[in-house]
Amino acid sequence: MSALGQVGAVARHDFSWAPYDFKPAPGDPLHGYDKPRILHAGGRVVLHLPAYESGTGNFNRELLYVWANDAWHDADVTAWHDELDRRLPKGLVILKGVYPDYEKMTAETPVWRQEDGPQCAEGGRAHVELQWRGDRIAVGIVRIGKAGAH
Repeated sequence: MSALGQVGAVARHDFSWAPYDFKPAPGDPLHGYDKPRILHAGGRVVLHLPAYESGTGNFNRELLYVWANDAWHDADVTAWHDELDRRLPKGLVILKGVYPDYEKMTAETPVWRQEDGPQCAEGGRAHVELQWRGDRIAVGIVRIGKAGAH
């Protein structure tokens, strides 16, 4: 192994990590992984495993686990994307991966107009407040900033 490390401790349990190489099945996308971290997210202790899908979309393939009852439990980190899509103004879409800041429970992403090319997001920028709904991340408040505004 080229890297091995401590992630941290929760409730007197120490956690470590190690990378593993694997070959995807033919036709499956390649995924990249970064070092896992233990975070505090919206009042919960979570284990975040950052991951992305290679390619122009740079899609987020992360995993998130919530500490409860002395064990890690899966958290749904994908349903909020569909919720966000439904809440965008008509004619606006998100074409690339969105990577939330779980410690702040926020996410930001460029927004494309339907007629925009994949490299030219002219629809502004979405600022999303996230929240917990049971065991899943959900969309709270969504604000769309105009293109070129900071």
